[in-house]
Amino acid sequence: MQLKSKPDDFIVEELSTLNFIPEGKFSYYKLKKTNVEINAALQQIVSHWKINQKYINIAGNKDKTAVTTQYISISQGPKENMKSQNLELLFLGSGKQQLQLGMLDGNRFAITVREITEKEKQYFLKNLQHISLFVNYYDDQRFGNNKNNHIIGRHLVRKEFKEACALICAVSYYPHILVQKYLNRNPTDVIGALRTLPKKLLLLFVHAYQSWLWNECAQQFVLSQKKHKTFTYNLGNLCFSTVTMKQRTIPIIGFDIECDDYGVTAVVQKIMKQEKITSRDFLPKQMPELLTAGGKRDLLISCSDFSYEEIDKETLILHFALGKGSYATMIVKQLFA
Repeated sequence: MQLKSKPDDFIVEELSTLNFIPEGKFSYYKLKKTNVEINAALQQIVSHWKINQKYINIAGNKDKTAVTTQYISISQGPKENMKSQNLELLFLGSGKQQLQLGMLDGNRFAITVREITEKEKQYFLKNLQHISLFVNYYDDQRFGNNKNNHIIGRHLVRKEFKEACALICAVSYYPHILVQKYLNRNPTDVIGALRTLPKKLLLLFVHAYQSWLWNECAQQFVLSQKKHKTFTYNLGNLCFSTVTMKQRTIPIIGFDIECDDYGVTAVVQKIMKQEKITSRDFLPKQMPELLTAGGKRDLLISCSDFSYEEIDKETLILHFALGKGSYATMIVKQLFA
């Protein structure tokens, strides 16, 4: 099975409801991009219209290797369209509210799966009959191209700042190189070195660690089932159940973790003990800007409007929609396991 052989193998359309008001301060646009990372796309818009990127907001992050359509808002943005080689920006209208991460209903996908073996086709058809709910795991995109965002995040949470710097300095591109440049001048000031990075990037590392912790907690409930299957992702193996599971809400571990389910609490405490962390570790006195709240995430998700079409013996196109924050690639991996 091969995913994302080329950008148009992974088509994502953001589902959102915008409220238009002619006198609104914020301009709304539909952004379609092909094989370009979101920050690079926003930088093209910044350069073209010569505006500050802080005035641009998005509702959701999208994959690079894909054809994606999403909504953005720009404070006092031009009421016009823009087009370049790999992106199109269509002005939709104005409104009173700027977009923020999470302000979307979900996403609709068209995913082409190639190089499917006969065995994988059999698994797919069998799993279609038995899986009604999927485990809501975080997938590879959350953990970075170097597969270690969560490890850097773990070091930050544990206040192992020297170790975090070492991993960041192993990367030779901007803005990671700022850390090494700072350390060359101030070899003992690791916290000062970390602060040369954008706050959003530092928090991204911590959020990746929170996501990894959630995956570990979720998997404990799958392993408690009598029947389950295993599949791989960038950080190893994960499992999903082939029998009906009870829906649970699993905390995203942060400084304000709350849970009234004894079974879930026991699993979370077990994982935190193994990781040698407490909720207080998400309130670092040395770097208060890394204060990280928790949250809640359903163990199981369903996908709506599912259908598939067979292009040839080795190629299928899957169509479905998911709620916000869930990973379509995880649906595919569980279907073909």
